[in-house]
Amino acid sequence: EKTVILVQMQTSCIKSLTRETITGQGIHTDGADRAILICLHRGQHVEGALNQFHKALDGSMPLCEPKALGLGEAVAFKDNEIYHYVTPGNKSRVKENEQEDATRTIILMHSPADAYMRGLPNESNLLGANPFSVKLRDEAENQVVGRTATVENACDHI
Repeated sequence: EKTVILVQMQTSCIKSLTRETITGQGIHTDGADRAILICLHRGQHVEGALNQFHKALDGSMPLCEPKALGLGEAVAFKDNEIYHYVTPGNKSRVKENEQEDATRTIILMHSPADAYMRGLPNESNLLGANPFSVKLRDEAENQVVGRTATVENACDHI
């Protein structure tokens, strides 16, 4: 059986000394059946930004303590059965003569991804969602200079 897997790289550049969301999402599901998160980089000045899994959307049933994914660490989970969350993060103070590194880079893999590519809901992921005030797609599209790829034209490259 052929399976489409969506692979994305997400780099968060943390600029604030106070805790704030780095993903723009609260407790959520991405809408896939399966997901994998792989940490490619976690700067020495990143505080918080911990991964946690929940059985309930309201956070009343955490399945584990929040955990930082370190370099090379990964977590795989059934995105259509549980919710996940990244705690707010901040950068720590940089000491004199120390180079600042407050970035976090994660590879996200979702399967099956054919519904994403067609802009359709995944019928086997019926978990709900909370509304969230930060819309990362809107922010990213406002910051992009030049051509922005859409789901529609991305399908042309599968």
